[in-house]
Amino acid sequence: MKTDIKDYIFAIVTFVICVVISIVGFILSYQNFERETKNYIKKVEESKLEGINRVVSGYYNLAEALSVVALLDEDLDNFELIAKHIVEYKSENDADVASYLSAASMVFLAPQGIVSKTYSSGNVKFSLKNINLYTYQYLHDYVNYSVKNKLPAATGKVLINSQNDNKDGAFEAFLIIMPVVNKENEIWGFAGVVVDFNAFVELCDFSTITTETKTDLYERNEYDYALYIENDEKDKNVGVVSYSDEKLLNYSYDDERYITSQISFSDKKWILAVTPKDGIWASTTFLRVEAIVFLFISILITIITNLLISYKKQNSENLKLSYRDALTGLLNQRAFMRDLKELEKKGSYFGVMFVDLDEFKKINDDYGHAAGDEVLITTSNRVKEVLGEEGRVYRIGGDEFTVIIEVDRDREYYIELIEKIRNLVTKSIVINGEEIETDLSTGYARCPYDGKNYEEILKVADDAMYNSKGSKKMIKKNTGKDVVTGLIMMDTFRYVAPQIISNMFKKGKQEDVVLEHINIRGFETYNELNGYPKGYKFLKYIADEIIGLFPDRLCTRRSENNFIVILYKNEAELLIRHLNESIRNHELLDSVRVQAGIYVIDSLENFDINKVCNKARIACDYIRDKINTDYEYYTYEMGEEVHDVNMILSNFEKALKKKDIKLYFQPIMRTISGKVNSLEVLSRWYFSEDKILQPKEFIGVLEQFKLIHHLDLYILEESCKVYSTAKAKGDDMPSFSINFSKVDFEICDICKYIEEITDMYNVPRDVVIIEIAENSLGDEKGLVGLGIKRLRSGGFKIHLDDFGSGFSVLNVLNEYDLDVIKLDMKYMNDVINDGKAKKILLSMVDMAKHLQVQTLCEGVETSEQFEFAKSIGCDFVQGFLSGKSELYEDMNYDIIKGIYDLEDLETKSYYDDIGRVNFQSFNPAVAFFAGEEKDINIMSMAIIEVLEDNVRYLYTSPQYLKLISDMGYNSMDMEEMQEVLKKKIGERKEILERCKNADKYEELDFLDYIGTDLTLKIIAVKIAENSIKNAHAFVVFVGNN
Repeated sequence: MKTDIKDYIFAIVTFVICVVISIVGFILSYQNFERETKNYIKKVEESKLEGINRVVSGYYNLAEALSVVALLDEDLDNFELIAKHIVEYKSENDADVASYLSAASMVFLAPQGIVSKTYSSGNVKFSLKNINLYTYQYLHDYVNYSVKNKLPAATGKVLINSQNDNKDGAFEAFLIIMPVVNKENEIWGFAGVVVDFNAFVELCDFSTITTETKTDLYERNEYDYALYIENDEKDKNVGVVSYSDEKLLNYSYDDERYITSQISFSDKKWILAVTPKDGIWASTTFLRVEAIVFLFISILITIITNLLISYKKQNSENLKLSYRDALTGLLNQRAFMRDLKELEKKGSYFGVMFVDLDEFKKINDDYGHAAGDEVLITTSNRVKEVLGEEGRVYRIGGDEFTVIIEVDRDREYYIELIEKIRNLVTKSIVINGEEIETDLSTGYARCPYDGKNYEEILKVADDAMYNSKGSKKMIKKNTGKDVVTGLIMMDTFRYVAPQIISNMFKKGKQEDVVLEHINIRGFETYNELNGYPKGYKFLKYIADEIIGLFPDRLCTRRSENNFIVILYKNEAELLIRHLNESIRNHELLDSVRVQAGIYVIDSLENFDINKVCNKARIACDYIRDKINTDYEYYTYEMGEEVHDVNMILSNFEKALKKKDIKLYFQPIMRTISGKVNSLEVLSRWYFSEDKILQPKEFIGVLEQFKLIHHLDLYILEESCKVYSTAKAKGDDMPSFSINFSKVDFEICDICKYIEEITDMYNVPRDVVIIEIAENSLGDEKGLVGLGIKRLRSGGFKIHLDDFGSGFSVLNVLNEYDLDVIKLDMKYMNDVINDGKAKKILLSMVDMAKHLQVQTLCEGVETSEQFEFAKSIGCDFVQGFLSGKSELYEDMNYDIIKGIYDLEDLETKSYYDDIGRVNFQSFNPAVAFFAGEEKDINIMSMAIIEVLEDNVRYLYTSPQYLKLISDMGYNSMDMEEMQEVLKKKIGERKEILERCKNADKYEELDFLDYIGTDLTLKIIAVKIAENSIKNAHAFVVFVGNN
């Protein structure tokens, strides 16, 4: 494996990262060790201080007892006896007391500050008698503090001798001085305890701090200590009780280098501070070992990481090489078989094409193997250039290549692809100054159309390639003639065409000379049904018919089923009619017909036979789907249209990736409430800064080239994103409808993709409405019919678009379960001035009501159209009146501003129930009660909504309005009618209560007396209830009793 500079850089970076991590780990480890050590020292300190606390507290207690003695016996005659008794009593009752009292060298009393009474349990080397505590050099500060605060004071370490201030023979001690306060709260004097400093230190056992304390993994540390008594006079240092090194005398207890603990006596703090002798909590051995360990780990990780990466890289390269052809860099036969098996396993639709260089051995023999290798490399590059991203190219043998197309394509696609590959691959290759000509043979097969598994597909494609190779060998034997048809070859045609055209110009009118491109539609199917031999015979038959009719005209076979003829205009039209008539009389040609594109040659200036042939082909392709058109002349607009089509096709994928195709939303309004029920999702292609394409400009192209499913699924996914985002923000967004093309169901499992996308974005399926155009529906067992049934059973709503535009309206309603039919807008355009259009719409709505299918009128632009749609019971309207289409950001802004009022789920169900009433029956009571006889004359009808504190009309029939007019009210003034209704209900409140308390579909009967002769029979049926808004809807029938 070759090691490049990137590998070295990676190794260095890995090592640096490991070192950094190790340093961080080392620091963290040291900090943890230091923290543990300090915690341990803290516990040791606290333990020591507990012992000191007991000892010093004992001394304080002893001094306090002596002060009590002083107050009881001011003469102090028996002091020594009493003091001895106190000391012995305390020692006898507590062994710990006995141990620390052993360090107390003397106790004393000092009336007026003069030591007059002392007691010592043993021999002492000093005397305090007659010492004035107020003036004694080492004691006067403590005495003054005690007098000032009337509190006991503990001294630091002081020197005491028998000669007052003489330091010779000095005794090291510390004293507890207790002020004796009499009943008058005056200082009588002092009681005190003198403690042998060295005995005190030994008693406290400070050696366990100063020698070996905490044990780590590497060595024992030694520590220094200092015991201080805090002094609150700022200009004084703290009092030193004990220390292990003089350098600690300048200690500051807030220094971070020390661990400190403290206890309190009286109002003084005794502070124990500890620090390592070398200033480092962790030993140097620990530091060295830890550093070596972490460095070793860094190196080890670096080595292992690079070894693993190198191993993986080597395996990856070996695996890639095992699937690659060493000469061309293409995938090899092993990769080809792997990919075929994977596609078959997935159940994918795909195609396989074989491409074989003809007479490659001759190239090797004539030019050498190096030249042969260069031809193979160039050929592989050219095939890849033609395919682009549409397929993968493999080299499976010496001069054999294969192609896999991983999407479902029709046969026309493969024929055009083979032609593109042939045109590029057969261009001469210049090697060492020599032009090498190449040719190729091809064959293809499509799964699952040509075989059930990849073995069958390979056999069909291989057989097709060898048939192609065999036919070429036959043609070449005939010295430049196509052996199948006997016509001249295309190269010869290109060479002689200019001269032939020039001669025709001389004989006739210049503008009458044309080039005709003839295509045999359905020839591939004929070949599949009858085999190649009969196919060749049919091509020969067509060639003979052309030459037989116009023997003096120049004709060639351009490709498999395409012919080119140069002739006069009137001859071109005659020829195409003649060929179609001849084909009709030919056996087994029901599916075959001929179409032609004609290009008028008006000049030989800048003449290019290839361009002329292509323009004639464009005209022929232009009428491909026009069944009743035999020929078409090329126009400039066709060329522009082809250019526009190419622009759409070449930019479509990029537009999806860049999201240049924007979603526009148009509101759909419910007629009876005026609320927005749902949105239809439309699209606009922002093609450039100054050009926006409308759907009609690109939808047809995408359908023609089988790309429409990419657009429809893109719109679905983007709509689901909008819905999910809106819900996450707490915004309201209604259900939305998306148009799907018939082609979607033909070229992929569109239902699976719809289900996956909606589930991926957690969009409820009943929110997504699938719109299908009426002209897309055929047999219910066809792909579209089965797809609609699958989607509806999966929870999606189905809307039928452009209802009434086709020829199978009743058949569609009979075969499919639909939620909404959208009435074609052409009826609404004519409804104002055309009585027939009104009747057609009324009939369609009436029929839909009987089938329990909701209706939507498209193209509602005016209030007059809206009122008509509402009056016939149409459920929804869509058009400029209900709202223009706009980006969702603008639509949401309008919703927030209150321009659009959205239905919630409860309201939607409420109005759906109301919409089931059929407004258009001649006798609505009979229609509503399903033919049930009612003891009532022909009735008028209205729909009334009862609210918490209001009553209003939702619908009034013409008969009802006439009845209102007969009663003397203005039926044209809805406000006056609303007031009359409120008044009537207000006068008879029991009616209102009965209505509110009625069950759904409960029938209520009322009588209303109008004058003396007229009695009205009223039947009210509750048809809907909205419990959240406390709304009740009733269909009310009114007639003569």
